Amino acid sequence: MNQICESEDSELCKRILATIATIYELTSLIEMLEESSDDIESLQEIIGLCGSFLIVRKDTINFVHQCAKDYLLAKASVKIFPSGKGEAYYEIFPRSLKIMFRTLRRDIYSLGRLGYPIELVKQPDPDPLAASRYSCIYWVDHICDWNPNSSANHGVALQDGGAVEDFVRRKYLYWLEALSLCGGMSDGVVSMAKLEALLQGRADASALIELVRDARRFIMYHKWAIENSPLQAYASALVFSPARSLIRGLFKEEEPKWIAIKPAMGDKWGACLQTLEGHSDTVWSVAFSHNSARLASASGDSTVKIWDVSSGECLQTLEGYSDSVNSVAFSHDSARLASASDDRTVKIWGRGYTMLWWVPHVDHAVMGTLRCTRLQLAEQAYFGWGSDPLQTLDYNLPKIYNKRDSRIRTIMPFWATWICYR
Repeated sequence: MNQICESEDSELCKRILATIATIYELTSLIEMLEESSDDIESLQEIIGLCGSFLIVRKDTINFVHQCAKDYLLAKASVKIFPSGKGEAYYEIFPRSLKIMFRTLRRDIYSLGRLGYPIELVKQPDPDPLAASRYSCIYWVDHICDWNPNSSANHGVALQDGGAVEDFVRRKYLYWLEALSLCGGMSDGVVSMAKLEALLQGRADASALIELVRDARRFIMYHKWAIENSPLQAYASALVFSPARSLIRGLFKEEEPKWIAIKPAMGDKWGACLQTLEGHSDTVWSVAFSHNSARLASASGDSTVKIWDVSSGECLQTLEGYSDSVNSVAFSHDSARLASASDDRTVKIWGRGYTMLWWVPHVDHAVMGTLRCTRLQLAEQAYFGWGSDPLQTLDYNLPKIYNKRDSRIRTIMPFWATWICYR
């Protein structure tokens, strides 16, 4: 570190180290090039001076080891963050806006057709989004990790008429298109939620708050369409937004001119926040985890899907049933998920949603939650009802199953519609 501080390019080296230490994922040389040097060769030479800390692999800058980053953050932070780490986060924010203002435009990949499917999109060479990919995904994170109360000058960006409002008003739809092309629509949903939360309570941002709130509803409602066809940001997303949507009004000129008769839309956004799509058959059951971070859905397509509530992203699809899955339920600590199917099985899924164990011969188990103390059970258990061919005497009576070996423990003398965890 002393060698870097004594070099002629010490300030540039420290700025690069500070940037790499505060970014959220590996960055390409092209993105770093924007503010640090005149050309790739000069930048590589400067990074060479930081050889004790940084390395370039396939045009991507990274720390030589995690301990190098830990050292900078713990023991050299005063040297590379003279104004504090929060200031370093903020410095990337205006740089990101500048890059996006310059690069983002309609149909940046020249797809042509409004319905062009994302799976057929091929990245051009050179990629017009190469310099702005990181900025598109993380610009909001950088302003959120900066302390807005630390600098009155920087706070102007979050005021009415500031840089954030200017970006949303002029580039929002182009940003959504870029997010789709980068595979980051779910990140965009989370970003707008973070931005709205950051602005709450600011007396100098009432107009911006309304704009961001409308922009958040816009991306949530049209996420699936834009995610699957990037240019739908200018077609169905605008046409099927409320008549008084701020985003629709700002980008009205982007609507297809050939649509003579447009659908009659209400003035305001409705109660539906988001539509989650992905199942190919009827959805029979949904359940929120107890921390409200995840949503599980059971479908007639013989699968269970796990969704991230904040972004609407499908995190995982659980398979293994041979018939419709009718019900799902989370344990109280949200560490386990139980699912029941018409194939007469109940499956229990653990952390990471890997199957832990299953019970055969259970038909139409409907699940919920119930305190086991009411059933006077000493251990975790679950129960369902069904016709078990091995238990002809107990036909169609609910049964308690032992957690360890899945054997029937108790025949319940009443109809049960719950799955319970201690």
